Amino acid sequence: MLRKSLIPVLIISSILSCNRKETAVISGVVENPKEKNIQISRVEIGSVVAVDTVKFRAGGKFRFRIEAPQTEYYQVGYSGSDFVTLLIHPGDKITLDFTGDRLTENFSVEGSPESVMIRDLENKLEETRRRLNSLVTTYDSFASKPAMKAMADSVDRLITETVTEQRNHSINFILSNLNSMVSILALYQRFNDNTYVLYTDRDLQLMKLVTDSLSVRYPSSLQVKALSEDFNRELNRFQNRQLQLVAESMEPVELDPNLLTPAGKRVSLSSLKGKHVLLTFWSTGSADCIQNNVQLKELYSQYRNRGFEIYQINIDTDTLRWKNAISFDELPWISVREDDPAKLKYAYFYNVQALPANYLYNPGGDIVATNIFGRTLAIKLEQIFGR
Repeated sequence: MLRKSLIPVLIISSILSCNRKETAVISGVVENPKEKNIQISRVEIGSVVAVDTVKFRAGGKFRFRIEAPQTEYYQVGYSGSDFVTLLIHPGDKITLDFTGDRLTENFSVEGSPESVMIRDLENKLEETRRRLNSLVTTYDSFASKPAMKAMADSVDRLITETVTEQRNHSINFILSNLNSMVSILALYQRFNDNTYVLYTDRDLQLMKLVTDSLSVRYPSSLQVKALSEDFNRELNRFQNRQLQLVAESMEPVELDPNLLTPAGKRVSLSSLKGKHVLLTFWSTGSADCIQNNVQLKELYSQYRNRGFEIYQINIDTDTLRWKNAISFDELPWISVREDDPAKLKYAYFYNVQALPANYLYNPGGDIVATNIFGRTLAIKLEQIFGR
């Protein structure tokens, strides 16, 4: 009887233990409260959702107890203009101490190392903003006077140095904290509403590193999923810009790709004359391309022995990722890659505007259809080969 009576107690104890693991406690003191209440809000994609509001107790003390089943950003403060950002993990116990006229001006954080990182990251950017504002004001005063051109040039160099120093700080922070969601904030920092700290095409590499790392560590995080989607959009924009710029440095070329397979053998498109050939461009980073490959495998299996071939050109810069994707997805057709993905030669000459892109050749080597996918492609091949 004693053993049976313990079972409900153990179950309740287990439930309470699980709840404690998903509960976060945020407490602290505001030295001189400006309002009667303080609020905690959860930062979601494109919005901020109020979670709880409490009244200050004696001495400006406050305490929040919130359900936190996964790691997320939160804001603690009075309103949308005076708050601090925290990164809260399930089970965190965080203590805040505010001593400035504004909550953001002077505060300490204990119990959350990543929230300390956020504070320091934002303080550094704010310090840079103040310096840039002062330098720009000085530059404008000199630039309006021809006799002060040398001084204006000197200040202009200081502005450039200040921007570069902030960029380097953000880059070093990200590379040192790839496993922390705080790196997402570092990726999106801005000097002002129109200027990001990280803005060059090369910064996409940082975005990819953070995306790959956090997708493994926090696979269910909406913030990480949004970052991944944003990276794919920016990558597509970058590739489209590359296609537009490559025209300036390219010589005329015959539309007959002759490219390397993963095994290092060159295969030309013209060598496939006599067959119906689907020339298709793709990238391993495009979800649409991956989905398109799934359907192409079905069509290829159906028609490959009836005179149908696929010649697929990859445009990725990462050779190993391309080869791994072919092996992992078991792509059975002819897979080749642009010789210099930094200068997309054939993608440009075929006027590829988005991925995936395809061109259907008849046995005589003429293009008979472009960019047909899904049911439309299946119907076209059925018309050619019959059921």
